[in-house]
Amino acid sequence: MEMKRIYSLIILSLISYFAKAQINCDLSYGTDSTLEIVTWNIENFPKNSSYTVDYVSQIITNLDVDILALQEIADVDAFNQVLINTGLSGHTTNNSYKDLAFIYNPEVITNVTFSEILSGYSCFTSNPMQMNFTYAGKDYVLIDVHLKCCGDGILDLSDSYDEETRRYNSCNIIKSYIEDNYPNANVIVVGDMNDILTDDYNNNVFRNLLDDSTDYRFADMEIATGSYSNWSYPSPGYIQYRSQIDHILITNELFDEFENTGSRTKTIKLDSCFTGGWDSYDYNISDHRPVALKMNQNINVNVNENLENTVNFEIRPNPVSDKLNFYFNVNNSNGCYIEIYNVEGQKVKTINVKKGQTNASLSLEAFNAGIYIARFVSKTAVMQKKFVVEK
Repeated sequence: MEMKRIYSLIILSLISYFAKAQINCDLSYGTDSTLEIVTWNIENFPKNSSYTVDYVSQIITNLDVDILALQEIADVDAFNQVLINTGLSGHTTNNSYKDLAFIYNPEVITNVTFSEILSGYSCFTSNPMQMNFTYAGKDYVLIDVHLKCCGDGILDLSDSYDEETRRYNSCNIIKSYIEDNYPNANVIVVGDMNDILTDDYNNNVFRNLLDDSTDYRFADMEIATGSYSNWSYPSPGYIQYRSQIDHILITNELFDEFENTGSRTKTIKLDSCFTGGWDSYDYNISDHRPVALKMNQNINVNVNENLENTVNFEIRPNPVSDKLNFYFNVNNSNGCYIEIYNVEGQKVKTINVKKGQTNASLSLEAFNAGIYIARFVSKTAVMQKKFVVEK
């Protein structure tokens, strides 16, 4: 059996040598109306040298998400090459064995600051990394963590070196940090937490967070309690280890936002996009799948995705420099209007639509260059489009 696996790895190595990195499916996940955050243990990046860099660059471009929180960045130069390839911005930790990193889209993620926090605690694999940012006018705190791995599944609180105890202590330290420093903030904690949410109470390293359901919620709980086919660590070669161990924790300030239409969590099954399936993905990239959070802020109006097909709404040209044209078709346009928001979520213009009207235009003379969102609001639906103003 082991010889067969070695043979497979040789074949995969030859494929990687002679073939350019190519993803075989549509990975698009980001939208103009949602904040997307992806956590991904990228396992000793780059696992297969420049091929990994090419694959990861292509994956990140295709995902089109706002922020990625990564674990296990072994080569910062290779990480920086991904930033160059994708045109995105990023930051890595400097003083840890396995570096953590963020990649983000600076066109929609603003007021960004980074810091390493909770240094000096041996229970973490590396110092957690914090990213403060603004998206669509709302401030967020994002914490990237990598907890200690392994163990026997038994939480032995009498042994400070017990792997489960280290993870248990890490969770409690993070909980106290949030409550001491960000009691009313929009906080999201993501990362490879190396343990499952569904352990029995006595051995559950997350139990103090799970007990405090008024203040905290694991956004990936539905994945954790669902089919193993959606877990982030599928471990097909060693099924006894397959598990959901990459998690997304949110504070109660975000509960309503998470329950909005369009908000969800999802495991991105990158292995299905590779010729050779899991073995090829594991050989070239990682033994973890990414887990993605999508949050709809639902600013001012409700976006009803189920009713979008009742309205046709188009904007042209895009990008635009001087005048933007809107085209729409709705059975009864009485009471409809178009709202324009800047990337900070501030409404900068409202255009009222008369009954029977099917088009409108907007002069952009007073608009600064940048990204904007146009929302067409009717009695039955809300549709929105992103456009770029160039000067």
